[in-house]
Amino acid sequence: MKQISILILLCICFSCNDQFGDLLDKGYLLGLSNPEDFERPSVLTISPFTGSRDVPLDSTISILFSRPMNRNATELALSISSNGGNITSSYNWRNDYLLDLSFKLGLTIGKRYEIKINRALAKDTKNNTLTKDYVSEFYTIGFIDPPEIINAEPVISNSLVENWPVNQDLLLYFSQPMDEAETSAATTISGGPAVFLKEWSNNSTVLRLRLQSPLQSSTSYTVRVSSSAKSKLGVPIIKEFSNSFYTGTIATALTVQITPFPNSPAWPVVSPSPVLNEFVEVSKYDSFRFTFNRPMKQETVERAISFSPAISGRNRWVTGEVLEFTPNSPLNQSTRYRLNFSSSAQDLNSIPLGNSYLIDFISNNSNDSLPITINSVTGYSVSATCVPILDTNPNAISYPFDQNKIYSISITSTDCSLMDYMFEISFNTAGGCALKTNGDGDIFNQISFSYFSGGPGGGSPLVYYKDYAPPAICSSPGVYKIGIKSLFPNVQYKKTILGGNAGLRDINENYLISSESFLFQRL
Repeated sequence: MKQISILILLCICFSCNDQFGDLLDKGYLLGLSNPEDFERPSVLTISPFTGSRDVPLDSTISILFSRPMNRNATELALSISSNGGNITSSYNWRNDYLLDLSFKLGLTIGKRYEIKINRALAKDTKNNTLTKDYVSEFYTIGFIDPPEIINAEPVISNSLVENWPVNQDLLLYFSQPMDEAETSAATTISGGPAVFLKEWSNNSTVLRLRLQSPLQSSTSYTVRVSSSAKSKLGVPIIKEFSNSFYTGTIATALTVQITPFPNSPAWPVVSPSPVLNEFVEVSKYDSFRFTFNRPMKQETVERAISFSPAISGRNRWVTGEVLEFTPNSPLNQSTRYRLNFSSSAQDLNSIPLGNSYLIDFISNNSNDSLPITINSVTGYSVSATCVPILDTNPNAISYPFDQNKIYSISITSTDCSLMDYMFEISFNTAGGCALKTNGDGDIFNQISFSYFSGGPGGGSPLVYYKDYAPPAICSSPGVYKIGIKSLFPNVQYKKTILGGNAGLRDINENYLISSESFLFQRL
């Protein structure tokens, strides 16, 4: 806690350059370089801070690392860039944590500076690399806002522009004069055949894509301008631009309905993001059906589907409009999954879906997907003729188990060759289905007895009797009976019902979430 507080103090005092080195030296002495504190180094902070504007031209770049760094490796990993700006600098390490970059000729007015540190090259003194590449930028005095596309033909729209003429040129309007070569190279048209020339207005703010041949009819096109486009001052555009249009008329929007089958209730019409759709009662044995109102580009649909946690499976196209996704193995019991369906799915005309969908669902179908739970555990004394008699002593076993208690059992006779005492356990299962009686997780091998303490003892109780006879159909899981012999006075024994992935299972491979155990002794 002390070391975390020191780090916070160091970061707060970052702008206090006169005192910064002293503070770091004290932090080093207090153990901040201990490898147990940070497995791999990272950049704690940088000055000027990322995104800073109006940075003075006489500024020094200071970088604070979380651990003492290998100076030579870190200098090799670091690069500075600025289109047309002075980047000649010298390195000055105030200590192994703090690096200053000084510019003898000063920074350049009106420029964007970018600092990058390569994660694979930068190392601390223990030869650990950075956790990830580091990128930061700032803007010196006189810098103007980044350029952006303020208008376009076809018009900029949140929905697909329809019925665009196949012979009409395309226009892009920029907020500032642009570097014509860089911006032309960053501008593309995709989706269908398009032959065009790029022509600029006299003031370099309007780019015309002059068609040399007609566009293809009934086709979806997208105009893109990548982030490599720059203004004449060397400033990149504020963000990548894309605008889609269609050289035809679409009667209806592209839609999708998603639902599980065949064991779960169908989902109603799902709402697009940012709404989060939530459903329960999904079966662990379900597949998922995606139904569209038009034939789809199959590869775009399959790429648009993702699950978290991940679900491996196979796709089967029933028709051009219907895709069924079937998991390779049953889902996990009572688990929350998220289905993310991206808007990148396209129909055969390359029309995108337009909406993405987020669906959270829980595999807790009451018929086949709930974990096993214990309903009751009851003890029976046994007569000489092997007749079980309910144990009514005040400290007899009861469920749920009290881990701070040692239960008592009443042994009234030891004449029965099968058992001196019997436990009867009833369970709750999904759909009232039976417990497994063979293979891994079967009921006969998941309940055990062991010696716990006291003596003189004779080891674990002997088990001669096991009985489980569930109904033929899923209606009730039935009860499990287990008889034991050879219990000694003043000895404590432990009974365990094994849970978890390696433990008790039902016929649907659902399992008891965790092991249950209790202590008991003979009265």
